[in-house]
Amino acid sequence: MRKFAWYGRLSTKDKQDPTISFPSQRSECAEKAEELGGRIVCDFTDQEAGRRDDRVGWSELIREAKEPDARRFDAVIVYSTSRLSRELFHALAYERELARAGVEVFYARSAGDQTSPEGRLIRHMFQALDQFEVEKLGREVRRGQTENTKQGYRNGGRAPYGYRLRHEPHPDPRRAKAGDQKSRLVADPEQAPVIAEMFALFLAGSGYKEIADRLNRPGGPPPPRHVDSKRNTSGKWSKSTIRAILENHVYTGRLYWGRLDFRAVKQGEGPLVRRSPEDWIEAEQRHEALVSEEDFERVQVEMKARSAGQGDTAAEATGHGKWQYVREDSLLTLIDAFFATRVFGPDRLAHFRKQSSTLAAEQESRDGAERTRAVRRLGEVDQRIERQLGAIEAGVDPALVGERIRELKAEREEIEAAIAQLDQAQRNGEGFDVEEAPAVLDSLPDLSKPLAEADPELRRSVFEAFRLRVEIDRNAGLIRLKALVSSAFSQAKDLSDVCATTAIAGVGIEPTTFGL
Repeated sequence: MRKFAWYGRLSTKDKQDPTISFPSQRSECAEKAEELGGRIVCDFTDQEAGRRDDRVGWSELIREAKEPDARRFDAVIVYSTSRLSRELFHALAYERELARAGVEVFYARSAGDQTSPEGRLIRHMFQALDQFEVEKLGREVRRGQTENTKQGYRNGGRAPYGYRLRHEPHPDPRRAKAGDQKSRLVADPEQAPVIAEMFALFLAGSGYKEIADRLNRPGGPPPPRHVDSKRNTSGKWSKSTIRAILENHVYTGRLYWGRLDFRAVKQGEGPLVRRSPEDWIEAEQRHEALVSEEDFERVQVEMKARSAGQGDTAAEATGHGKWQYVREDSLLTLIDAFFATRVFGPDRLAHFRKQSSTLAAEQESRDGAERTRAVRRLGEVDQRIERQLGAIEAGVDPALVGERIRELKAEREEIEAAIAQLDQAQRNGEGFDVEEAPAVLDSLPDLSKPLAEADPELRRSVFEAFRLRVEIDRNAGLIRLKALVSSAFSQAKDLSDVCATTAIAGVGIEPTTFGL
């Protein structure tokens, strides 16, 4: 008896109940499987758009299909061609990928005789029609949304900070009677003054962080809630939020739609793309402006000037400048104390043991997670390359996919190089050995006093030998000092010997944090 894997899919935008739709798809497929002399032995499902090629359920099915000794099925059954994919290219690639693994694909509805050339032709015609339908629907939806925008209505989504939605009965009496509504933007009496204050402060010379700090004052206005509940959990204004608001044309009373292109994101093939202004759809009817056109344009010019490093307020634009000024005598006092307690001195081992486990865990976690991510990306790229090659074998013009294959191969080479670099670092023992580190540190001579009394040039050389790193965080009011200690330093008798040492081993000293 033939063993089938059932694959079911619902679009994320379908208004179907998965507790109803999935069982109904499976029931039809089970009947078809019986007609073909088999039965369903395992299920794979996704609730993703039909034009995405990075679905979890389908990826698991493909992975198991490629393991003939472990897979539970020898064929796949799907309710209809549209449930597999609404992209002809993807559908052909999927079927070819399974065929190369020795697994056939069958459909319960509208796919013809799937064992003959004529049947496969009919199946491919249905797959082309699936893509045609979704593209036609997308065109009609965009046409309606374009006209909706021109009339001054919102195409869904929440109101931007400073505004609220005013719902109106649908202009079509029949739809209005059914309860349908449309929405326009109107000023929010509590939030609108905050927007005006932001623009005024920026034009007065304040930077993003300075504006955020002012709004975060006790009793200040609460920030907008992020659409992703996992982000901005602190409930405070941030520099990025301030910048996004200052860049938004909506506060001049102009309503735009189509500024961002989400197509690549929805299909899992690329990032969000910002369209050029000439492709934006602007409403013919404007809403209430919270800032004047003149002030908005002045802000845009000032933002460009600050981002280019022009003017005295460039540093404040990002909340911290390119240069940080700290008194040298104060900084050297902290560095001397650091070397006297953490690198040299009788208590250096006790200090190191307190932080060693944390350092080792952070390093291992960081390196391991990075390699895991790289390996996962490599697998995804290989799978996509295989699909592109499968599409060529299925009859797709190589010219259509050749450039994409070259891009994917270049991406694969980059990932492989990154993995090799991580593996090499692991073999070379980069980082530090928690067991050996205390012995290395304990073998160092106590040179804290000679260091404090050395001339500036020698001190600089010593700092460079220890790879001293100074991190200044003015926003948090902190200075962090870090150094690397080499086992070769244990042979040094004085500061000159330390400076002559070029080999830097892996004892990382994550030292005291000094508050400014």
